[in-house]
Amino acid sequence: MKKAKKANSTTSRFLTTSRIKSVLRRAVSVAVTFLLAPAAAFGADLPDKGEQLIEKHQFKEALAFYNSKLKDHANDAEAYTAKAEALIGLGKFEQAVDAATAALKIAEDEEAYCQRAFAYIELEKPSLALLDCSKALSLNPKSSEAYRIRGEVEAEQDQYKKALEDCSIALKLDPKNADAFRVRATVCVALEEYERALSDCQKAIALDPLLGEVYFVQSQAYSELGKKDLAQQARKKAKELGYKE
Repeated sequence: MKKAKKANSTTSRFLTTSRIKSVLRRAVSVAVTFLLAPAAAFGADLPDKGEQLIEKHQFKEALAFYNSKLKDHANDAEAYTAKAEALIGLGKFEQAVDAATAALKIAEDEEAYCQRAFAYIELEKPSLALLDCSKALSLNPKSSEAYRIRGEVEAEQDQYKKALEDCSIALKLDPKNADAFRVRATVCVALEEYERALSDCQKAIALDPLLGEVYFVQSQAYSELGKKDLAQQARKKAKELGYKE
């Protein structure tokens, strides 16, 4: 049985359910304000540029955006959480923990716990990561990201059955969770279920073609199946996207 390789998070993405709900709430608020007072609503609080930058994996630009925003809105918990996400994308995990903690001091939030949990994984603090996953699930028992991140910890600890179960729950809750497909594919490679791993890689890529680690996992599966050319192509794509083995 092959051991699952450690995840590289430089290209991970966390557009969670709570973030989507937050965006929708702001959009509804803007619409109502516009109907009541069109002139005043024109400059209302629309979904911000930072979220769009994170979606495009432009983490450096997103970090600059949220740092600027926090200068004028020091108690904006959502901005701190988004800042943590950008820092994770840049591989600055200690700073990501600090940003998520700052958000949680302002208000408890599922997504902030998830961001901090993932940073803890990369800092090799699995017990703290699991604790934050539990806190996120206590706030939202249907948190796809919390299940996915818990699955990542379990995969790191070679608890493959639990990891598969949690990733499958994550995908049932959110079929568009690309990172859940990524983690499950990694576990499938460890379990030598290469065809299933390739299937999950394809689904992850369809949802987010910028996830570099997915291509690396794909290359592992292709290599084990004897498809050397495809393995080489996938590994090259992973490197192009900044994935470091």
